[in-house]
Amino acid sequence: MTENDDGLELTYKKRYAIMGGDVKYEAQVEWGYQKQTLSISRKKVAESTNSEVDLPGESNSRAMLIDEAPDKFDNLQGTNCGTSMLAKSRIFVPVRAKRSVGKREGMRLYIQVWPIGKRGSTEIDYLVEASFKTESRMIASTKHDRFISYLQDKGWFLCKDSLKTQLIMEG
Repeated sequence: MTENDDGLELTYKKRYAIMGGDVKYEAQVEWGYQKQTLSISRKKVAESTNSEVDLPGESNSRAMLIDEAPDKFDNLQGTNCGTSMLAKSRIFVPVRAKRSVGKREGMRLYIQVWPIGKRGSTEIDYLVEASFKTESRMIASTKHDRFISYLQDKGWFLCKDSLKTQLIMEG
């Protein structure tokens, strides 16, 4: 759930591993350091019922996600499977990311800085994610490799694939 100018954006996402670089899909392909993931998501804007400045609380968030769930999400592995899982879910923590947009080699570059807490500690690690969007697999591959080389030359690159969701849940 993300707050934007139009209200609250609910995102339902399913990820599939891609083997051998076979990315002949119209959906979004997320390119990590070594892995590629097919990400199919459906975004829906919902009006906020929360009069406070923050996102809705745990029970309101869960209810909103269940009420707005698309049929394909809900019936992915059986009738009402998706909403049944949402009903049992819990919110781990609010994560406040800082987002910026810039330009690199003529393309918009999206930067997100995510503070991720360490389990059983008050320490915080910062995960920085850089991304760009293109329709061309060839451009994506070239820009991906060049950007990694640039970051490695600066000593700014962690040679590891990771998913923010997993890091948040483990933290």
